[in-house]
Amino acid sequence: MQMDNAAEIKARDHGFKLLLKWFGQITFFRFVQAILCFFFTRASFFEVLRPFGLAFYCAAQFSGPDRLLAVVALTAGNLIHSGFFEAFRQLAAVLIFELLLHFRSLSGHAKPTVLNRSVMMGLTVLATGLVKGLVQGFHVYDLVASLLCAAFAFSVAVLIQPALMQKDDIKASLYRQNGRLTAAKAILACLSIISLEGLFITELDLSGMMAGLVVLVFARSRGSACAACMGACMGFVLTMYRIPGALELPGLYALAGAAAGLPFRRRVVPVFLWTAVILFFTGLSILNGNMIMGYYSIMVAGVLFLFIPAKPLNILCEYLAGPKARKALDDEVGRRASLEASDRLYILGKALARVSRNVQEFLNDETENERTMAESVMEIVADKVCRRCPQCERCWGTNFMKTYKLVEKALSELKTDETGLLEIPGWFRNTCTRNDRFVESLGIAFSIYKTERVWRARLNEARERIAEQAGIISGNIMSIARSIVEHRSRNYEIEESFLEAAASSGIPVADIRIGSDGGSRTSADVVCEGIHRINMDQLDNLVKAFLGSQIVRIGEMRRDMLGYSVLRYMNKPRYRTITGVARLSMEKSPVSGDSFTFFINGSGLHISAISDGAGSGKRAERYSRNTIQMLEYLMDEGVDIAFSFQLIRLYLGIRGEREILATLDACAINLMDGSVRFYKLGAPASYIRSMEGVSEISGTDSDGDSGDEEDKPTVYRVSEGDFVIMVSDGVYDAFCDKGQPTLQKFIAALDTLNPQQMADMILTEANLRSNGARDDMTVLVTRLW
Repeated sequence: MQMDNAAEIKARDHGFKLLLKWFGQITFFRFVQAILCFFFTRASFFEVLRPFGLAFYCAAQFSGPDRLLAVVALTAGNLIHSGFFEAFRQLAAVLIFELLLHFRSLSGHAKPTVLNRSVMMGLTVLATGLVKGLVQGFHVYDLVASLLCAAFAFSVAVLIQPALMQKDDIKASLYRQNGRLTAAKAILACLSIISLEGLFITELDLSGMMAGLVVLVFARSRGSACAACMGACMGFVLTMYRIPGALELPGLYALAGAAAGLPFRRRVVPVFLWTAVILFFTGLSILNGNMIMGYYSIMVAGVLFLFIPAKPLNILCEYLAGPKARKALDDEVGRRASLEASDRLYILGKALARVSRNVQEFLNDETENERTMAESVMEIVADKVCRRCPQCERCWGTNFMKTYKLVEKALSELKTDETGLLEIPGWFRNTCTRNDRFVESLGIAFSIYKTERVWRARLNEARERIAEQAGIISGNIMSIARSIVEHRSRNYEIEESFLEAAASSGIPVADIRIGSDGGSRTSADVVCEGIHRINMDQLDNLVKAFLGSQIVRIGEMRRDMLGYSVLRYMNKPRYRTITGVARLSMEKSPVSGDSFTFFINGSGLHISAISDGAGSGKRAERYSRNTIQMLEYLMDEGVDIAFSFQLIRLYLGIRGEREILATLDACAINLMDGSVRFYKLGAPASYIRSMEGVSEISGTDSDGDSGDEEDKPTVYRVSEGDFVIMVSDGVYDAFCDKGQPTLQKFIAALDTLNPQQMADMILTEANLRSNGARDDMTVLVTRLW
């Protein structure tokens, strides 16, 4: 008997050891994949479609003991997150899928490909979904849900399969050369973020933190462009689950990723840039009162990234984004490319700083009005209700804000009794010692309250306007991030030869960036260390020797982030311009509210602009002058004209769409091909006079609402001898006869080819037609020759 018990115990121990040995075959990589099966059962679309766990199971190609572990994890996850019916449905789908694979192997077929496995999984999911619908009562909804779930299971399994290959199974060159592998890992990261949606640690959003870490990892390994693209992808995924309150997330993640991807040896600098971008968006969100805690979660991701040990971080970066390019950044070409990218972001930073300063000046002016409103509330209420109260000084002197809030709360909770009379809330009756006289002055207080509410609504409108414009900024920043790495036809051999020739000639040139648009146009930015030590004629001749005799220096020079002077060279413009100006100030006003400018920028564009400030006198002149100066500043720094216009709109629209600070009428004439674009905000029509006649370019209405094509202005064409005429509101209104503008006919009848004479004639006629009620008038006439 004892021998039998010993044999039984020995057999049981042997079986247990065999079981442990069998499960011991599960590698750490497979164990993590099984955990992810459990994790991805939480991910869903609209809390209905949950195909991601099945898709991951199909793509991972489990076998042996890890297959059993994955099935258990998948079933447990569905029981927790989806309920019994969905858990049973997915378990049935897995079992049917494995049976199909088993019968396929028994029939002698070759090992199924990824596509074959994905097709079988998709069909299995479709079949089990239809059966589940029949059991619960079939509807059209069940058919649609089953089809969508099957489609997602098939597509996701195909797309993420390369990311689930073990490192030893991947060729070393595949990390950098196979875009599908990078895309697969990006999709896998998106699934992880979806699975974390709705999970919080001390009110910090885990999905936002995970998205931030992924973007920082790609920024560290792949640079600004890839990080910006990944940031836009992560932001879009989060936005889908948080509409409509998170539409700015793609721009936030893209800009932060582009900033963090700049090449620096230490992690502190990229994390600092990441935090700075998030703080900028946080400042904008404070004005609107939204998404503050969400931004803090993204900021925490940067802190976590900073404290991850170097070795685990390198492993994570290598798996998700691939190893770093082995070509050192201090290679001459790489160094210059990174400096160029940094310089362009530096230009953007300066532009945003200029706009921020103008907005801050406006808000400082408006602060005085807010203080006046608070003081009037204190004086009226204290005079009518509390003047003889012994607690007056304590309430309205020491505790003014607390008292004001109590009065506001009392007004917001007013009710009437059965006789129709207003009654005082009980808590206020207990707080105020003279509440019997409160009703007597309630009418005045209530009117003050309503007035204050109106002003608060207007202030909120202005703040919301700023928040809306953040989308414009983020979109253009994404465009700049893309343009940094866009393909440019650059010949580095010519650039190196030029630098050697400049050095041998004693010209202190630090760098040259030669670009081409793919056609015959060539441009070059020459970066000089000391402009005062350069013979400009010698430099011009050297550039022409390398790039051709048609290359000329154009526009004003600017400074880059290192303090070097940047000179722009381009093909000689096809056209030249001459501009005539005529202006008059308002009747009986020594100051004109109109400001204007015209110049040629570094991109070969002739820029003309007129701004009419809101109101009259010095205040209108200040608004219009700030607008023109901002345009000139942005153009001098090399900012694109369309982006500059949108930035200026941010400043001009601080009061809201219906109360712009000044109008802006800008015209950009490309001197290379004669194309013309107009950018208008609250401005009247402009005119193009050519051999075919006079064309009117419609302006915007008085509210500042732009046309449908404002973001992509219509391109007009001019040629030699044509005129572009721009006028301010005062001139345009003077030519309105019973509401019908007649300026177009007047321009067509002018018999002169001199732009200055044409401007004078238009202004003289406008002055005569104003009948003594003259407004500020400005005329700009530009002729091509």
